[in-house]
Amino acid sequence: MYFILKGKNTLLTYKYSVAHGDATYTKKFIKSIRHALKNVKEYILHSGGRVLFCEGDQILYFFPQNKIAEGKNVIHIFNKYAPIDCYLGIGHSVHSCYSNIIQKENSDTRSAEYADRSCQETSQIAKDHYEKMIIMGVDKKIALQKIATMYPVHESTDISQTIPSTPIEQYFHEKRIALKTFVQHYDLPAKIGQKICSNNDIGIVKYANHQFISVYWLKTQTHERIPLHKFTYDTYKVFPKIR
Repeated sequence: MYFILKGKNTLLTYKYSVAHGDATYTKKFIKSIRHALKNVKEYILHSGGRVLFCEGDQILYFFPQNKIAEGKNVIHIFNKYAPIDCYLGIGHSVHSCYSNIIQKENSDTRSAEYADRSCQETSQIAKDHYEKMIIMGVDKKIALQKIATMYPVHESTDISQTIPSTPIEQYFHEKRIALKTFVQHYDLPAKIGQKICSNNDIGIVKYANHQFISVYWLKTQTHERIPLHKFTYDTYKVFPKIR
C-alpha cells in the first residue's frame, strides 16, 4: 500500500510568520518540518517500509498490506515534531495514492467556512483575527497555527501578494512540483515483453501496471500475477528488453 504525507497549509503558515516579522519563529518553523520528516523517514525504514520520495514537506512511502497500521501511524510521528497538521493519501498504486491526497486537499479547501468569499476578503479577515489573538495575549506560534487551520486560503491571496517570494517559498513550490513529476514518471520494475528470471524458471512479462505484473513462465507454462510490492529485484532478475 502506498502513502503520501503532505504538510497542511505549510506556505500560508510560513507567510504569516514572515508578514508579522517573526524571524525567530520562521527559522524554527522550517527547521521543525525538516526534523519531522527526518523522524518520519527513520520510523518508516525501521518499521519495514520503503521511502520513494522525501522532499519539502512531503514524503511518499510504501508498506506491505499487513503493515497498513504502521503506514497510518506516520501521521502521529509527523504531528509530534511539526508545527502544522498534515494530509495523508492512501492508495494501492502511486498514482491512486497521489489522486487521493489531491482530493483531500481540494475537499478541505471547498469545505472551508469562508470558501465562498473572495480571496482578498478572506485574507483580511484572517489577518484581523490574528491581530486580535495577539492583543488577547495568545502566543504567536499558537496564533499562527490556528489562523492557518481556520483560513485555508490559496497562495494568490492578499497576504501572498504583499510578501515578496522568498527562497524558502520557492523551495516548497519546487518540491510540490517535483513530487507530481515523480508520480507521473514513476517507473515499473518490468515492462511488457521483457524476460525475467526467478529461482527456478524464466518468464516473459505479458502485462504490467502499477498494481501487478503478469508473467508467463516458460518452463512450467503457467501464468502468474505478481503484486507490484512483491516484485523485488532480490526475487526476480529482469533482463533488458532488446529492440
